[in-house]
Amino acid sequence: MSKITTAYTLTFHDVPNVGAVFQAYALQRFLIESGFESKILDYRPFYHFLEVLKPVKGLSRNINKFRMHRNVRAFNEKHLRLTEKRLRSTKEFAFLDSSSALVAGSDQIWNPKLTGNGVDPVFFLGGKTDARKIAYAASAG
Repeated sequence: MSKITTAYTLTFHDVPNVGAVFQAYALQRFLIESGFESKILDYRPFYHFLEVLKPVKGLSRNINKFRMHRNVRAFNEKHLRLTEKRLRSTKEFAFLDSSSALVAGSDQIWNPKLTGNGVDPVFFLGGKTDARKIAYAASAG
């Protein structure tokens, strides 16, 4: 088994949820400080986009939701190291080699209520890749 030099994280990083964004940031900082190159896979499924657009009860709550998402995006651009290419499926994991780790996690990546009312296979780390696959803090809600 070859030495891992780069860790790619797969998590909720572009959602209007400060906790999700901070855990993505904290894990990335930990990986970098532990000596790994770290990138967050820029996976933004369509169902997250729909969740952002879905109205909540009350005009002020909708305004706050959109402001939060705008602030999350600004934070991400400034502080997160994302892959240059946005990924759409597990087929795109092929670029990961045996010197890579594919780390999936957050507290909700396997929660069907948050993954398009079904299981999102991307968060189960399928696909053809030689990367070591790791799950952390994953729960089904």
